[in-house]
Amino acid sequence: MRCLLIEKDSQSFRKLKGFCDTINDLEVTPENWDFTAHTGDIIHFVKSRNKSFPFIFIDPKGWKPLADDLINPILKLEPSEVLINLMTSWVTRFLSDESKHFERLLGPDLPRLRLLQGQEQEEELVRCYAAKVARAGNFNYTCTLPVMKADQDAFHFYMIYATRHPRGVEVFKETERFVIPFMHETRANAQERRRLAQSGQLSFLSAEAHYREHRFTEFQLRNLAMAKNQLLAMLQNADQVPYDEAWYTVMQHSAVTDRDLKDWLADWKSSGSLTFGNVEPGQRLPRKGADQYLKWVKK
Repeated sequence: MRCLLIEKDSQSFRKLKGFCDTINDLEVTPENWDFTAHTGDIIHFVKSRNKSFPFIFIDPKGWKPLADDLINPILKLEPSEVLINLMTSWVTRFLSDESKHFERLLGPDLPRLRLLQGQEQEEELVRCYAAKVARAGNFNYTCTLPVMKADQDAFHFYMIYATRHPRGVEVFKETERFVIPFMHETRANAQERRRLAQSGQLSFLSAEAHYREHRFTEFQLRNLAMAKNQLLAMLQNADQVPYDEAWYTVMQHSAVTDRDLKDWLADWKSSGSLTFGNVEPGQRLPRKGADQYLKWVKK
């Protein structure tokens, strides 16, 4: 494994290089670059070794470096995976400002996005940008995950992950399963510290008992509905759907879990609307990697 770490700010770069100089068991190359001006160098670094599999993490300051014409050469690297930090709280704040050139970030979707407001605008913006990343890099799967602000019931940014292999979706969902509870626990502790500072009174209840949050719950409920409706449309419009295809389609929706999918399938099967194909005797639900399929019962 080897790393290429890029930092544009000179002062921050000195700290980065000082850290890299302490690493002896890994090949680490720090560069004081504006990465958008060095895509050719990045690609050369990746291709300078045979059988290289790059994982690209793009964590820019602002949104301008994420314009597709700047990062498309990196997205087209194959094989590769990419993780992008999209600062939605900044983008939505300035999206209505026509002096900001968001067309480079959002393309033809921009006029429609400007007509939306609030949570709908933010979530549709993420879907549009994730779709652009998928098209630019010919990625088969994209997953997104919002990260909440510590002191507000709002999202700060979204992580957008793109991969060409289904195993990438599995790993992302495994990570999501731990990250979401950790995020809520961290915010609960922050709220408890603020409550204690304001009141000066200790509580017999845990920080989680006092925790207040609405934004993520509403977001999760909408995603569950979208994922379920998408799956239902797949089932009703096809003779049969491979279970693996259904799983990977549904799991690209943020905060939707394997348990949610299995509950939907169990409900539809118990109502007589769905059957499972190529399953073993006594098997309650299909499983991945077993060439099993779902078939909607047309009544």
